Amino acid sequence: MWNVNKEQIENIMMSSMKRSDRYRSLKNAGLSKEQILAEFKKPVAMTVYSLRGDIDTTMTPGTVYAITKALHTGFTSIEPTK
Repeated sequence: MWNVNKEQIENIMMSSMKRSDRYRSLKNAGLSKEQILAEFKKPVAMTVYSLRGDIDTTMTPGTVYAITKALHTGFTSIEPTK
């Protein structure tokens, strides 16, 4: 699928986690990196988008990663002829 290895994926996920509001608020609360990682593994109530409307559910960030791994977007551009 993508040309990235497991280490690169982990680095991308860690970088994204560190940029999140949740990570920053836990860091500001004085938690260590290990404690923050443990918090990220706990299920969290969240709202996710669905074609049938938003769904309130409980997921871990790992679940979100699995969903985004399956998410593929596409764009097609067609130039109409006159």
